[in-house]
Amino acid sequence: MKKNIIKKCLVLNITVLMLGLIFGSAVNATNVQYKSECDLLFEKLNDDYTNLTVEEARDLLSDTGNGIQIPIDVRTNQEWAVVRIDTPIPENPRHFCLNLLQNKTMLQQFMTLYDGMEIVLYCGLGGRSFIATNILIDNEFNGTIYNMLGGMSAWVDAGLPTMSGGHTNITVEEAWDLLTDTANGIQIPIDVRTDGEWIDWHIDTPSPENPKHHCLNDLQDEIKLQEFLELYEGMEIILTCHSGARSIIATNILIDNEFNGTIYNMPGGITGWDAAGYPTVPNRAPDKPTITGETDGTAGEVYSYTFVAADPDFDILYYCINWSDDTGEVVVGPYESGEEIILDHSWDEEGNYIIRAKATDRYGNESEWGTLEVNMPRNKIVTHNLLSGLLERFPLLERFPLLERLLFYS
Repeated sequence: MKKNIIKKCLVLNITVLMLGLIFGSAVNATNVQYKSECDLLFEKLNDDYTNLTVEEARDLLSDTGNGIQIPIDVRTNQEWAVVRIDTPIPENPRHFCLNLLQNKTMLQQFMTLYDGMEIVLYCGLGGRSFIATNILIDNEFNGTIYNMLGGMSAWVDAGLPTMSGGHTNITVEEAWDLLTDTANGIQIPIDVRTDGEWIDWHIDTPSPENPKHHCLNDLQDEIKLQEFLELYEGMEIILTCHSGARSIIATNILIDNEFNGTIYNMPGGITGWDAAGYPTVPNRAPDKPTITGETDGTAGEVYSYTFVAADPDFDILYYCINWSDDTGEVVVGPYESGEEIILDHSWDEEGNYIIRAKATDRYGNESEWGTLEVNMPRNKIVTHNLLSGLLERFPLLERFPLLERLLFYS
């Protein structure tokens, strides 16, 4: 009897448990279905960020009347280069890999760069942009965050415009590999920091992939920007700054102005470069100029002299020339490092002279003086004029050609 009671209780408990599971599952299924239908509305009411469909994102990003929203792609470099959304300036897409947002230093750069702005995060399907959204929220991002549901896949499925190319973010290690091996092509590192920062120190890589300097302010000047676009047309460039913020601004300026070349951005900047143990140098003075030309001549005649100096940093050079006569010093330039310049000069009086020249780079660093000693012993023009006068007064001298030759040409 006792066994039967226990058996019935056990069956009853199992039955109740099964009914509970079935009922609970039905309730959960209802809740899941309800949450799925209301999820978008719920998230749109969230104070921290707003989910958007690709159509809503497109409407935002093609009308500046509703403010400026910056779309930010958090996919990998390779995904970004293959295809990304296409929206007009100034709401064109930017790129900031998720793994960079997961780095404390890079995250702070992002927070500073987009401080107070409205941003639209997107990725391939939506997962990574959701993670990026929460990273920014957790770190109290000061701006408005939109998350584009469905990502690049939904954008393409909706038939919205795409483009390829753009820029690629690289680590300092990847930059070092590129800049020390010309087998992968020629990449030109371009430092966009201030003059003072460049003078103090900059990355050191061998020619022909040695660093160049173009301040961010120059790229924000229309005339200088056009000069930059022409100078580096079709080239591969690597943009660097102190820690990454200014180089991404420079990157976006070039993209906005349809730079015809390949852009790499080194987010770690010279700070990351130095921390990785890669070489740096301060700005260096130009080498002493060499001067070549006639060292023995005649006063009053014009001679050509060649001046050339190299700059270790390949900076633009100016030359200060002193002819050691009463003409004083002259300054000529600008010239490329290693570019030969030819100047003409004549000395009115006979004597020994020392031509002196020094080179100065754009930052004011001066070379030592280069010198060339010249000797101008005789003024043939004066002698020629004197003898011409004698012939006019004494025409009989013309009967003695040997004497005339000795007088005129000796």
